This record gives sequence, C-alpha cells and structure tokens, in this order.
Amino acid sequence: MEKGKSTNALMKHIRSSHGMTIEGSYHKKILLRMGYYHGYKGYRFHRERKNLFSFSQFDEIIAIYHFDTALKNLLFSPLVSIETTIKNYILDELVSSSNPTFESIYSEKLTDYHRFTGRDRMKILNNRLNLQKNIHSSVHMNYGKNKMVTHKINSGEAIPLWVMFEIISLGKLGDFVKQMHKDSRKEVLTNLGIYDHMDTNANHLTNHIFILNELRNGIAHNHIIFDTRFKNRKINNTLLNDLRNKFGIRDISFNSIVDYLSLIVLYLKAFGYSKNELRKLTRQFRDAVKNLENEIPRSEFNKILGTDVYNKIVKIDNFIKQ
Repeated sequence: MEKGKSTNALMKHIRSSHGMTIEGSYHKKILLRMGYYHGYKGYRFHRERKNLFSFSQFDEIIAIYHFDTALKNLLFSPLVSIETTIKNYILDELVSSSNPTFESIYSEKLTDYHRFTGRDRMKILNNRLNLQKNIHSSVHMNYGKNKMVTHKINSGEAIPLWVMFEIISLGKLGDFVKQMHKDSRKEVLTNLGIYDHMDTNANHLTNHIFILNELRNGIAHNHIIFDTRFKNRKINNTLLNDLRNKFGIRDISFNSIVDYLSLIVLYLKAFGYSKNELRKLTRQFRDAVKNLENEIPRSEFNKILGTDVYNKIVKIDNFIKQ
C-alpha cells in the first residue's frame, strides 16, 4: 500500500498535479483546517466531480470553503428553530381534545392510508408500520438516557406524543406527517398561514420538512452544502410554483442554496419572527454571497448561485416586508 502524504507533500501534489498556486504557512493552516480529502477535494468541483472549477489559486478554494462555512453557521440555528416549532404546531393540531399518547394518535390520527386502495394502500400501510417500528426503536435507544422516556416506561404509563417528538429526527417527523390525515396537514398549514389551495392533499407540509431535512443533515454532518449537492429529492412542480408565487421569484428549483433561504424565511415569518430578525438573516446571507463574488471568477460564481441571486434576495426581503 502506498504511504500517506504529509501536508507539505499534499501541497506539492496540488501544485504539480492540479496546477494550483498554494504555498506558505497560511495556506498550510487552511488546508489542515478544511482537510485535503473531506474539504479541498470537495471544494474543487460543482456538485459532481466531473464539473471542476477553473481555479488556479488556492485562495479561490479558500473562498469556497469560507462561503460554505458561513452558510452552515448562518442556517443551522434557524433550521433547529423550525424543527422545534413545527413539532409544536403539529402537536397542537393532533392532541387538542384528544388522547395525547403516541399509540392513540397513531391509531386515530395517522390515517392517510384511507385515501388509497390496492397496491398504493399496501405501500403506505407498510410505511406506516415501519414508522411505528422506528419510533419504538427510538424509545428503546433512549430508555435510560432520556428522563421522560425512562420515567414513563418505569411507571408503566403510555408515552405521550410530545415525548416521542423529543427523540425523533426531523426526517422521521416527515415520515410521521406523511401518515397524518390530509385534513390535519391542511389545518397545520392553514394555522401557519401558508396553505396553498392547489395543494389539495396538503402534501407541502411533508415535502417542506423533507427538503429542509436534507439541508439540516448536510450541516449537522459537516458535509459540503454550498452547491446543494446534498439534494436527493425530486420536488414536485406544485410546491415549486407555490413558492414562486409567494415570493415573486421566477426560478425556484432548490438547485441553488438561496432557494433554501426562501423556504426558511417562509416558515420563520409564519412563526412570527420579526422583520428585523428576518432582514438580519438575509443581510448576512447577502454578505456571504458578496464575499464569494469578490474572490472567485464571475463564471464560477454564476455556476454556484446563478445570475439572479441578488434579485432573489431582494424578492425575499420584499416578502419579509409584506
């Protein structure tokens, strides 16, 4: 097996094999900070390895790294807030005047399967059973770790839904919401003031959660996010058109990170965040974009964010003012 390379040897390799100017202690420290394999190699391309940036300076890689880091620092806290608050809205809809235990809610409120027949019904019922199994597995893993889970099991009491929501991930919440009766999903969206009448089965709530979960997971696992390479879902046109109409933005496709900002702002505004708080978020996002623009060639900047990124930010700011 070939022996591993030191950082100095990696810098030499970057110069000789990649034709990139990299030298000195500052570049060495940044390379060590981002990592050669996890960072540098990933920052050389746009989404796929075949789409290499036309960079000749390591400082341009550093600009991508700083942009990616700024996005993670800026967006993670709002995503956590969305996760917490949307759970509370769902709880409010499902447990009000109802038995609040998970098993009761599972039986009485996770009933979207009634809309389906044949193979489609079997598929959604299988997903429903998998959801139940996965949530029970989460209870098992949290017994002895989570105080409320441990207390309820030790006392022989049924576990309330709010306790379950404490221990499940945002992705698992999406699976849960997908099983809710469509009228319950519609009510949550209506209470938030973001229901779209074209969304007849109120699927936007589920899909919004899944879209944001991909970004959240990318940040939480310190994956590269600046070019939305974490995106694996096909997003339906009804949802995209709803966002385009709400923001007055012609092209929202979630192929650019600014599109995720629009969805984040949609929810934060619905939750009652102030205009000042939201404008601070968009201002910091714009600053990060501007810093990147100043450090890399225009052609590469446009690959990452498109030619209309500033217009999109203006439209998001206009939405905040409404």
